[in-house]
Amino acid sequence: MLYLMNHSCSAMRITYFVTIISRTAVCKGKELPALKALVNKNSIHDIFEKVELAIPGDKALARNVKMYLCQRYTGKKLKEIGLHFGIGESGVSQACRRVAQMMEKDKTLKNKIVRLEKQLNLSKMKT
Repeated sequence: MLYLMNHSCSAMRITYFVTIISRTAVCKGKELPALKALVNKNSIHDIFEKVELAIPGDKALARNVKMYLCQRYTGKKLKEIGLHFGIGESGVSQACRRVAQMMEKDKTLKNKIVRLEKQLNLSKMKT
């Protein structure tokens, strides 16, 4: 039990540290691979569960949103994400691009995805 408490406190401190460092003037707008490695990543399974609850009626949209969030926040390669959906990496890339375009036009969808990101406690630092 004590290990779990220490582990979760340590994870929270790392997330806080990464957030603070990424907001400094030195890091703004820069990709920092060393910081990305410190950030806890969600599993594909976690993302699947939350998206299915948030977007229950539209299977095609839910599938594309799952790919979009997996691509942005799991650190997995497109090929690995594609294996979960039975498609190739170019299909994953195309689906992610479509979701990004839909978010620009549809503020309701954008708000849903932002809420999903908060529920999943996704880092602002994309992988």
